[in-house]
Amino acid sequence: PITLVAPVSGSLSPRSKTDIYQFNGTKDQRISFDSISATTGEATWRLVNGVNQTLVSGSILTDLTKVVLAETGTYHLLVEGSSENASPLNYQIRLADISDPVVANNGLNKILSGTLSATAGTVVYYDSQDRTSSGVGIDIRDSSNALIYSIGAAGDSGPYLLPSSGTYSVIARGTGSYKFRLVELPTNATPLGLGADTQATLDPGYKTDFYRFTARSE
Repeated sequence: PITLVAPVSGSLSPRSKTDIYQFNGTKDQRISFDSISATTGEATWRLVNGVNQTLVSGSILTDLTKVVLAETGTYHLLVEGSSENASPLNYQIRLADISDPVVANNGLNKILSGTLSATAGTVVYYDSQDRTSSGVGIDIRDSSNALIYSIGAAGDSGPYLLPSSGTYSVIARGTGSYKFRLVELPTNATPLGLGADTQATLDPGYKTDFYRFTARSE
């Protein structure tokens, strides 16, 4: 087992050896990979998920690209030597959980213009409630006032991924009336039965209905 944050030291002797580590990860957890030191570059390290897919890999001398875990489960880290040299290859690495903190979603699913709070990775859909607001734009800015999305107020748009945890400002600009809501997905989507007919009525005609279903990759 490998402990996130704590440095891990190892030695490949001979350098054709492979060291295998494991840790339990959680869906949407963001992991960084730091190469602290290595005596030579005759090894690679890589992260493998529960179905033996390599998620990231590279030289033991360099940091790996940060990874967002797609599912909860056991992950393996392999340090693989690539030389028949009998001299040991000593290394030190560190994995860390750099996920954004969980923030209680607040301000979604209602007609608004103001602020909302959301956790990193929250997916929202812009649902216009007034199709006459062609002269108005809607900006979504993060807590540092950086523009995340700019949306025309009159039409539906999305889905949009909120990239970080914290408070977002929702700002209307331009001239005219407007009315909209930001809908959190998939929380507010109706489960859809595959193979079954689905009937509903859009009233008014510009209303948006949301459905969801579960699929798996091959």
